[in-house]
Amino acid sequence: ERQLPNEPLDLLQLHRQRLQDHINPCLTYLVPAWLLDSAGRFQGAMVFSFLLGFLMEVLSALRNVATRHFQTVLSQRPRSMTIICHHSVLTVIYALQNTLGYILMFMAMSFSVEILLSAVFGFVVGHWFFFEMVPTTTTTKQRST
Repeated sequence: ERQLPNEPLDLLQLHRQRLQDHINPCLTYLVPAWLLDSAGRFQGAMVFSFLLGFLMEVLSALRNVATRHFQTVLSQRPRSMTIICHHSVLTVIYALQNTLGYILMFMAMSFSVEILLSAVFGFVVGHWFFFEMVPTTTTTKQRST
């Protein structure tokens, strides 16, 4: 098991450790305990990356639906408790979405093309399932002259 040197000035041991990493390269996935040192673990990490990308799109769709619902409820019942409740739900979804975004960024920083493409494929599949083709209406007001 690899460990960082106990002494801050033990550069020789750190150099040996880096040299050993080049001889036996393994990818650390998100946390040091998740070492991808076998094909099965690497494939599992790819599936997990796909699922996180997919979940990001689920949260995005959920946030859009909740926002539309919030606007409808607000126009019908503009009570303060309703506003606070709906705003709290949107804030929690927003926090989850940003947290997941940072986790996905860490995965991209692993510099593994396979992991990155798995997450991107999860985004694409999630977008395909949850994207709504909503027709946009444009309204133009004519000025009276």
